[in-house]
Amino acid sequence: MSSSGKSQSIAAWVTDLNLTAAGLTETWHDGADSPSLIACAPPGYVLTERARPRTDEQTAGMSSNHGGVCLLYRDHLHARLVDTATFRSFEHVAVFLHGHCSSSSTDLARCR
Repeated sequence: MSSSGKSQSIAAWVTDLNLTAAGLTETWHDGADSPSLIACAPPGYVLTERARPRTDEQTAGMSSNHGGVCLLYRDHLHARLVDTATFRSFEHVAVFLHGHCSSSSTDLARCR
């Protein structure tokens, strides 16, 4: 799924379901600064991503960059990117997320 043209729907999905984290695949983005990817993150969320690397030949053209993955997560969580091997056949992102939430809290947005 390309995030282009679907950013508003993705952001609404994350907000409506009050998700703590959401993984997206086939985002067809070129980097963390891609406007369509940024628009997927509703207020209170941040993202980490891996775009599919382009070859020099692909970079020179205007073709879509298929592939790519993204993890959206609440900004109160602590995140650490996990170093993993790089593969030429697929993209992946590994993130260690942690935070604190009291067992009496019914509002996950208040967890820290």
